[in-house]
This record gives sequence, structure tokens and C-alpha cells, in this order.
Amino acid sequence: MPKKPSKPHDEFFKATFGRLEIALDYVQKMLLADLVTELDTSKLTRVNGSFVSKALQEYFSDLIL
Repeated sequence: MPKKPSKPHDEFFKATFGRLEIALDYVQKMLLADLVTELDTSKLTRVNGSFVSKALQEYFSDLIL
């Protein structure tokens, strides 16, 4: 039996949005058109790892309001 992922939601988003073409498609379709025209999507690159600034270390990064 295959091992069940420990964090399926997180793993799904990392696998999906880790693909440049999917991330770009999402940005182009979900952001306001005026904002998309201001972006230089040719410079979009994938960066491995995670980041939480020192100011946010005490908080969960997916719960920022």
C-alpha cells in the first residue's frame, strides 16, 4: 500500500505551483488584468525551499491577513 503523504495539502501546492507553466497560467488568469500587464513574467523563476521573514517567524505563514 502506498504511503499516505503527511501534509497532502502542502505537497499538492508545492507539486502544482512548483511547475513554472502552471504558476504562470494561474497568475495570468487569477490576477487583475491591469496588474498582470505590469508584471515581467519572463523573469518568473522557481526557487526551491521556503522563506519566512524574521518579522513573521512567530506566525504561520499561510495565516497572514
